[in-house]
Amino acid sequence: MENNKEDIIKEPKDWDTFVEMYQDVLEHFAMQSPIILYSLTQAKKFSKICEVGVGPGLAARMFISNIMKKGAAYFCSDLSDEMIKGFYDNFQNCDSALNPRNKLEMIEDFETIDTNKHIKEMGDEIEKKLFLVKASNEKLPYPDECFDLYLSSLSLHIVDNYMVQLEEAYRILEIGGVAGFTIPGRKENCTIHHFVPDVLESLGYSIPPPSKKDPNHLSNKEALEKDFKKIGFSVVKTYYTQANFIMKNVTEMLNIIIKFKILSSVLSTLSPTQMQELTAELEKQWELKFGQGTTEVQELELLVVIATK
Repeated sequence: MENNKEDIIKEPKDWDTFVEMYQDVLEHFAMQSPIILYSLTQAKKFSKICEVGVGPGLAARMFISNIMKKGAAYFCSDLSDEMIKGFYDNFQNCDSALNPRNKLEMIEDFETIDTNKHIKEMGDEIEKKLFLVKASNEKLPYPDECFDLYLSSLSLHIVDNYMVQLEEAYRILEIGGVAGFTIPGRKENCTIHHFVPDVLESLGYSIPPPSKKDPNHLSNKEALEKDFKKIGFSVVKTYYTQANFIMKNVTEMLNIIIKFKILSSVLSTLSPTQMQELTAELEKQWELKFGQGTTEVQELELLVVIATK
């Protein structure tokens, strides 16, 4: 695959309009993924950490408060202005912000970021140095070999060129540094992903191929391990594990699907009567599959990659 950094799309696409629903519904699910990374990378041991695609920061606030060691510096980034704003506002209202030895700085108006300069300027009295940056995973503003830990939770599968993101992770890690990634796993083990398409097909609606990347397109761990080795990582460990959704009902699920334009090529063609029919069937199948009397859960398999430079 040819990797052309000049072709990277820099717009945050749909994420700016999705922040409120993400925080209300999806963030409590999504926080499972970075917590897995904080655990499997042993993030508490590292001194200079880069996390990309950080979103509004629920898991990050837990990391800062309970896992990040004193004396460490944490640079986190997202491509969406609204996600960045959400992260900043949420941090200002959390307990960690009340500690005068913790400080969050938003870095703006830059072409490149001298990480050591920002860390030094924050002063020795600050025990946990936090920096917030708007940046693409595929073109980070940091120097070569300046971090000992890199974290990417559920973002590698949605970038325009995942090999470019891997190259950037490798570039900014020092020798011996660790990178942790989570990606959606195998489709057959993601029960929540195919619930709505299955019901649509049972009603006779055809599902066209996705206009965007299939979220499970990186789920083959052997193939992905080869990509990491191709970039240059010396040790690559891959794991499949499960995370669980907490959606309460079909209405909540449909709000997410419609808001984020999932299956829009089908749903946008339905008449009000057809939409009522679909909703009724979804509610029926939801109760049969995920209702209180059932044992099946709303699962998403995750592929976890822990790689050492």
